[in-house]
Amino acid sequence: MSSWFSASIISQFTCLPPHATETDYYGPFNKLLHSLFPPDSRYSVVPRLIPSNTFQTSSGILPPSSFGAIGAGASCWSPVQFMYEIMYEDKPILVVYIKGPNDILYPSMREAVDKVMRSRMRDIQELYSLPSIAGVIFMGRMYCCYVKHGNTAVRPPLSMPYQPNLQQLGLAPTPTGQTIVDDNPEDVDLVPRSRWGSDIMDDHGARKFLVLVEGLKAVCAARSEPGMQRMESVM
Repeated sequence: MSSWFSASIISQFTCLPPHATETDYYGPFNKLLHSLFPPDSRYSVVPRLIPSNTFQTSSGILPPSSFGAIGAGASCWSPVQFMYEIMYEDKPILVVYIKGPNDILYPSMREAVDKVMRSRMRDIQELYSLPSIAGVIFMGRMYCCYVKHGNTAVRPPLSMPYQPNLQQLGLAPTPTGQTIVDDNPEDVDLVPRSRWGSDIMDDHGARKFLVLVEGLKAVCAARSEPGMQRMESVM
């Protein structure tokens, strides 16, 4: 367990049941975030319910019901997604999106939550005219960091989809001039599991997350780009 957090915070995570679900993690993360962004400061931890009726993935639009059958232990995809947004006065600085620990096992679920995060970060940046915005997706205790600066794309980038070399495959155009290729986009892992390589409850993962938080606080205090560059360096 991490030595960076108090015993009361650690106990919230360690007392979770063996097959904890997404909602089981709301309490521990609520306590953790409020300890880092105290209510008597200029920061607020704001719960949000974000509509998510459908999302475009590599295999097409997946309705919410599609996720009910992808495997035991996976979250049932809801028409609304729960997340925390950390506000500094009236501006959001960090999006925290929480899913269940077993969701990390399924490429379709990783791709869906990645899509939600990227969409939310772009919306927030546009709505509030922010120079930068950061995000973290937790799947249980494991997490992946995101950042968006200015008009640049959200980082980390999506893995490149598979583009078959038609000449190497020996495929010729059909009489209508179209080429038929079974490229099976579902075989493409656009959001690899390896991105969730940090555990908030071990020393390395805790320190990495705290460096991100301190970088954000430095941005708020200084209102300067160098602080955001320090934040980006931990990702």
